[in-house]
Amino acid sequence: MLADFDKACGKIGLRLNLKKTMFTKNGLVSFAPFTLNGTNISECSSYVYLGREINMMNDLAPELSRRKRGAWRAFKSIEDAVKRTKNTRLRAHLFVSMVLSALTYASETWSLRKQDERSLSVIERAVERTVLGVSRYTRTINGHELVTAELLLLDVSMSDRAEYQCVVRNRFAAEHSIRSTLKIFQIPVFSNEPDDMSLLIGQNAKIMCAATGIPPPVIKWSKDGGAAFPAALQHRLFVRPNDDHLYVVNVTREDQVRS
Repeated sequence: MLADFDKACGKIGLRLNLKKTMFTKNGLVSFAPFTLNGTNISECSSYVYLGREINMMNDLAPELSRRKRGAWRAFKSIEDAVKRTKNTRLRAHLFVSMVLSALTYASETWSLRKQDERSLSVIERAVERTVLGVSRYTRTINGHELVTAELLLLDVSMSDRAEYQCVVRNRFAAEHSIRSTLKIFQIPVFSNEPDDMSLLIGQNAKIMCAATGIPPPVIKWSKDGGAAFPAALQHRLFVRPNDDHLYVVNVTREDQVRS
C-alpha cells in the first residue's frame, strides 16, 4: 500500500520523506523489516493524530498526562489576563473557554475508569482554584493551615436560594453539620416605563409604570419633584392597587409639568 502511495505521489511530482515516515503495529502482527525503495521504515509505539496520542495498547494514561499538561499550559497563556482582573465571572469564563477545553479535548472518545475520573477532577479543581484565586487554605491554628471546603456560587440566581449545610466527620467522631441560609435579592427594574403624552383639556390620562424586584418594590409618584398634585385635591387622581398606574380624570392645565 505504501509503495502504491509513493508511486501515485511520484506521478504528480511529490516524494515521501522516508526519514520522517514511521509505522506502528499491534501485537497480532509479527515483526518483519518494513522497507520502501531500499530504505528501512522505523517503527513507533504511539503517535499523535488530530491532537490525541494513540497507541496500539489502547492505554489512555499517556493521553491524560498530555491533557493535564495542556490545561496548565492553557492557564499560563491567560495568567497575565487573570491577574489583571478581579471579575470572578470573567475569570470563570476564561477557565471554561481556555483551560477546560484544553483539559477535555477529544474526551468524547475516552473510556474512563473511576481512577481516571478522579485524577481529572483533581487537576480540574486545582487549576480552577488558581484561576479564581481561591485557596484551599483559609484558616490556621497555631500557625498550621487547615484544609477547608469552599462552596463558590457564580452568577447567583433566584434558584440558588436555599439552606446550605456543611457536613464534617472523621473516624473519631460522628457526622455533624452547620447550616447557612442564602437569601437572594434583586434591585428594582422598570418593566413598564411611563411615556410622554399630550392631551386635550378634559381628557383622561393613564400614566403607566411597573417595576419588578425582590422584595417587590414600592412605587410612588411625584409631580415636578414634589408631592403636590392639584388633581388629587380636586379628587381627579387615583391609583389602582393592582397595577400601580396613575390615573388623572378631566385633565387641566394645572396637571401639566412646569416647563
